[in-house]
Amino acid sequence: MIQPIRDNIYSFHNTNADAKKLLINKAKAELDNDDVGAAIDNLKRLQQQWKDVGFAGPKHDNSLWKAFRKVNDKVFAKRASLQKQTKAETDAKFAQFSQTFDAMISKVNDDNAESSLLNATIAELEAFIDQLNDFTPTPKAIIGKAQSRISAYQQAIKDNKSKAKQAEFVDLFATLEDLAAENAVIDGANDRVNATWFKLLQEGAKKPTADRRHQTIELEIAGAISSPQQDKQLRMQIQVEMMSASMMQADAQNILSKLKHWVALAPFTKDDVEFIQRIKPLFVK
Repeated sequence: MIQPIRDNIYSFHNTNADAKKLLINKAKAELDNDDVGAAIDNLKRLQQQWKDVGFAGPKHDNSLWKAFRKVNDKVFAKRASLQKQTKAETDAKFAQFSQTFDAMISKVNDDNAESSLLNATIAELEAFIDQLNDFTPTPKAIIGKAQSRISAYQQAIKDNKSKAKQAEFVDLFATLEDLAAENAVIDGANDRVNATWFKLLQEGAKKPTADRRHQTIELEIAGAISSPQQDKQLRMQIQVEMMSASMMQADAQNILSKLKHWVALAPFTKDDVEFIQRIKPLFVK
């Protein structure tokens, strides 16, 4: 009566042992799988199958489990080794990227870099970012630094343009002040102002003397600055005229156009000293 039961249990254990041995052999095959990621996935499926297999008996079950686990540990250790190697290679590549980035920006002195150099460096950085985006894993920190530097250089280019324009106006008004104070000829102005302003000065020098009061007030209105009390009535009149003619735009281009007309209106005399000082704050900050 007991023997048949023992035989059934023995058969059950043997069947489970054979199933587990088969799983061990399948696991060993993954040791030769060059695709470690796929090997890990396969092992996880085998582990689940192992759980579904019953007890293989007190004599064999523990040793079978140790054998199965040993194979699993080898594959997982192989993955850890590859991950370590990959990380080392990635770290080395990232360090190389950092050196390349540092070399690119080392050419630029942020305080007084010329716009041509800034534009060239921006182009280099943009190409560099494209290169970084093609690398896996993406070096986000270095890309962020490069993008931040590009933004800074773009702002520096704008600042350079603003400084150049301001220097242009400083030279112009210094020249106008000298011409008006001394009733001087404009020949010497060629070295002090750019070709555009010098041409306008030449145009004005060929014309008869004229009063710049009206055009000065137009500039004051366009630039939203006040006029002297004595010109209050005239300003109101001019303001109505400008509104009727849709000339009230206060944009920089409109004001610059009025300044050019103001410069080329007539030769500069001592009568213009006041008008120069009145509009100077619009352009020289």
